[in-house]
Amino acid sequence: MTPPGRQPPPVVPVLTDVVPGLSAAVAPSAPLVMPSSAPAAPNPPAAVTEADLDDLTDRILARLAPTLHEDIAEAVQRWLLAHADACARDVGAALRDPLADRIRAALHDILGSTRN
Repeated sequence: MTPPGRQPPPVVPVLTDVVPGLSAAVAPSAPLVMPSSAPAAPNPPAAVTEADLDDLTDRILARLAPTLHEDIAEAVQRWLLAHADACARDVGAALRDPLADRIRAALHDILGSTRN
């Protein structure tokens, strides 16, 4: 949108109109070649040997081992706490009725023997 009072030009000039002598296209006579100072394409990597893989594996494990050990220890600790909590609930539920029966029997013996 043009502001009021301004009109767009009737024709937008192109490079051939602005720079004299470029109106005729000139085809290159030879294909373009990279200059010799350009870096050559990298050589393909050499075949990886089993020893190289072992060395890389050992280096990666050495770097990850400390944090991996801590992560595993924390995960095992969380699992143990959750398991202990679940076990305590299960044992408590299993003992509740027999314990209630024993308490009733003990109260009956105590209260029954004190009644005249």
